[in-house]
Amino acid sequence: MSYQQPQPGPNGFGQPGHQPHDQPPVNQFTQPAPQQFGQPAPHGGSELAPISQGFPEPTNPYAPATNAPMGPPLGPPGRPQDTTLLLLLTFLTGGIWGLVWYYRAGEDLKRFTGTGMGGGVHLLLALFLGIVEDFILPNEIQHAYDRIGRRSPVSAMTGLWVLLGFWLVIPIFIYMYKVNGALNDLWRAAGPR
Repeated sequence: MSYQQPQPGPNGFGQPGHQPHDQPPVNQFTQPAPQQFGQPAPHGGSELAPISQGFPEPTNPYAPATNAPMGPPLGPPGRPQDTTLLLLLTFLTGGIWGLVWYYRAGEDLKRFTGTGMGGGVHLLLALFLGIVEDFILPNEIQHAYDRIGRRSPVSAMTGLWVLLGFWLVIPIFIYMYKVNGALNDLWRAAGPR
């Protein structure tokens, strides 16, 4: 028994050499066209074929659900604070009012979102690890904005302003101005509950 190499037909390799003239050429690599709505089913039945056949569009399993809550129900929003008064009192009290502000902001955020560290932990961090607190508070504010579906004007990176404050006092006040403004906007956006 000897091997014979296949010879191409008139239509090329793998194609039959003879096709009836009243039918289009057969291509073994194409799929039949999908049936359109209102066309009879290909098997000759009486039911109508759907508009599209095949697999459904792939979905992202990691995408958030559209109407799913993103955590516990939201509590009452905090009370907006006058930023100018905050900066003035912080300056006049040598930073003591700033510690009160950290406590109040932490308590308001925890009561509003149901998550977070709370005012006591924020106060302790501000007293003993102040630089860490300056990154954590804006991060919690950002998460609260996420909960109400808005884009936060501050993030953990806002704490970088305080690093400049070791040489100048002004960046610390810029930090407080930005963070307190974001808190006030958050409370106004959340509205009365």
